[in-house]
Amino acid sequence: MAVRNAISRFTCASLLAFCASAASAQALDYDNTRPVSIIDTAGQPSLQSIVDGEFGSGWGDVSTAQSTKGVFRTATTSGVGFETVLAQYGAVGASNYRFGIWFGSDSSNLLHRDLFLGGAETGYSLPIKISAGKLQVFADDIANCGTVIQCGTLNNALVDPKHFGFYFEKNGERRYTLDQLNAGQASVLSFQMPSTSNWVLAYEDGVSTESADFNDYVVSVTSVVAVPEPSEWLMMVAGLAMMTGIAKRRRNPRV
Repeated sequence: MAVRNAISRFTCASLLAFCASAASAQALDYDNTRPVSIIDTAGQPSLQSIVDGEFGSGWGDVSTAQSTKGVFRTATTSGVGFETVLAQYGAVGASNYRFGIWFGSDSSNLLHRDLFLGGAETGYSLPIKISAGKLQVFADDIANCGTVIQCGTLNNALVDPKHFGFYFEKNGERRYTLDQLNAGQASVLSFQMPSTSNWVLAYEDGVSTESADFNDYVVSVTSVVAVPEPSEWLMMVAGLAMMTGIAKRRRNPRV
């Protein structure tokens, strides 16, 4: 009994210390302010129709179902994700477009890795594998490597399957799934298919009151789930510690 109690105390204390250090050390906010307005462009498919095509009709409304989350982790222990270009209306096949993944918890020290290159038009897809310290990007057709997909293996200590985000790039300017990294601007909207680990990320290359259709580059991402804010983890761990204390008192009531 004493050993079990000691383990419980150690576990709760360790988790609290870890979460507290993570909350104080990292400078990123994990949540975005949503929803934002979507203004469709005449003559182009609406974002609603694009997401419906991926999730199926009736899944939700893109105007109200926008996720606040901007940081993700892999949904499976194998760390496999699968990305597919759903739409690209800003400049189809343009060499100045990129889609990639970023790692890190400090905005001044992020690791970027392109996934789709400028030649990736609608329909291209790729599997990736993320493990601690290693990112692997594959292609079904080796001919696509270097022109459509940035294939290969990246070894870096910042690669973490439990903490990453995505970005879109045009003319060398990156726009992230986390608004904080865009100087507060909502340039990427994320949508989760209910009760799944399937997501759609929609990019707007020039948000304005005249054009904010978010269909300039749309990508489907699977096998990822959102990461909660560090403060949410602290609340969960605090609740666990409280329940452990209550259970202990019930086992050892004082007379």
